[in-house]
Amino acid sequence: MVMSNYYTTNLEDWVTRLYVSSKVFHPTQINKENIARKLGIFLHKKPLPSYFEFVGRYRGITMDSNLMIITN
Repeated sequence: MVMSNYYTTNLEDWVTRLYVSSKVFHPTQINKENIARKLGIFLHKKPLPSYFEFVGRYRGITMDSNLMIITN
């Protein structure tokens, strides 16, 4: 597949810079806790439906702890 006419989007460029600055060079190195810490986002796991919060300078994501995460 030739992609010589493909130009990355601003979002793709931003994510690439985030991964490189976090020393993520392979998909298996992606770690949600490290990325959230770098972005100043607090992560929580609770037996509730997942949601996010922005309150003043606080940014948090609550993830449903009842969901099964499959990793290979």
